[in-house]
Amino acid sequence: MRDLLDAPCGWGRLVPAFGSRVERVTLVDLDPERLDLVERLGLSRGASRVRADLLALPLRSGAFDFVLSAHLNYHLPTRAARIAHFEECLRVARRAVLLSVHSPLSPRRALRGLGSPLRSRPPMRTLSTGLARATARERGFALEEVFTLSRFSGHRYLFFRARA
Repeated sequence: MRDLLDAPCGWGRLVPAFGSRVERVTLVDLDPERLDLVERLGLSRGASRVRADLLALPLRSGAFDFVLSAHLNYHLPTRAARIAHFEECLRVARRAVLLSVHSPLSPRRALRGLGSPLRSRPPMRTLSTGLARATARERGFALEEVFTLSRFSGHRYLFFRARA
């Protein structure tokens, strides 16, 4: 794998896990303070840093072997925005995408849904595996694996690979 895109990069904690397996890293975040923090912590490994909205990445299609997008999708307020975010990840990916989502079928979502009217909290924002699979298929990717981080919260990583 030559090129890795970490979008959003947050404070860069996931990039070191890839070690020497990548040649070039591009870190994207909307928050300039996050991009600066990655540099100050020494986690950028000489990466390119780009400040951008992840729903409209200023990057060419198919520019990266691997796109990592962790801990953003379920913060987006609408289903349309969550799908648009995933579509952008697929657009700039050449070979693979790893996307973190919350499942609509989790116990945490059910409990939060019951308590939301009482506590003025919005329901958990989710993206179903089926919808993600269909979206990826339309763009030439296939869902290869689902990594469940927590059955209670429904937090999972979906791994997609470009079809040959």
